[in-house]
Amino acid sequence: MIKHKSQGIVWFSYEPLDNLGFLNNWTTTRTTDFAKNAGGSKSESLALANRVFAGGKKIYLPKQVHGTDIHELLGENDSTVPADAVFVKNPGLSVGVLTADCIPLILADPVQKTVCVVHAGRKGVFLNIVE
Repeated sequence: MIKHKSQGIVWFSYEPLDNLGFLNNWTTTRTTDFAKNAGGSKSESLALANRVFAGGKKIYLPKQVHGTDIHELLGENDSTVPADAVFVKNPGLSVGVLTADCIPLILADPVQKTVCVVHAGRKGVFLNIVE
């Protein structure tokens, strides 16, 4: 992992994903005080994430339900839908998942240049969301 700092925010990226050249990836941790730097509320955290990580664009977050539904994101203005994974063919779109004690996964196909981000909670893992 590579440690970054910008606008008082610490985050990490994964070098193998960085080296693919078609996606930006990032993760924050509880100890990086991301929410504190954002003002504490979820909406303020999302606004800060949009600025720092997505160049001001909206980061699409599904309504995570601890299941196995996968949503294909077609455009920046897609409605938020219940899903625990988001598949993207357009490299210009920003997607994410939120985790606490669950596992965030970033699956990337370097040939097709597609990405799927997965929120793998206990229930989703038992239901084979990553199969």
